[in-house]
Amino acid sequence: MVYFGKVVHSGAYCQKIEPVKNAKKEEMVMANFLMLGKYSVDAIKGISPSRSAKALAIIKKCGGEVKSMHALVGRYDLAFIIDFPKVQDLIKASVALTKLTGVAFVSSPAITIEEFDKVAK
Repeated sequence: MVYFGKVVHSGAYCQKIEPVKNAKKEEMVMANFLMLGKYSVDAIKGISPSRSAKALAIIKKCGGEVKSMHALVGRYDLAFIIDFPKVQDLIKASVALTKLTGVAFVSSPAITIEEFDKVAK
């Protein structure tokens, strides 16, 4: 799998990436993911700013870049938009976050509406 390159075609669940020789880190292709979290009864008891800081550190350690984090009312309690270099990094972060917090996550790849409009033509 190529992580340094330029996107030449992007679809809802796939990207074709052309390798770029001597690519710079700022040219790294990251994928967007939506992570939805549901608190268990025990997980609610541990809510704190320090646990949130630990969660952010886990995401960063797994190669993630947080775009936004939100608390929700409804079926899910949390929504995160995070960029990861690859799916394996997302899975690693999800498992580590669940171990730390007791929050169960479901995740999906995400693209912007602008990108969706291009793909859906």
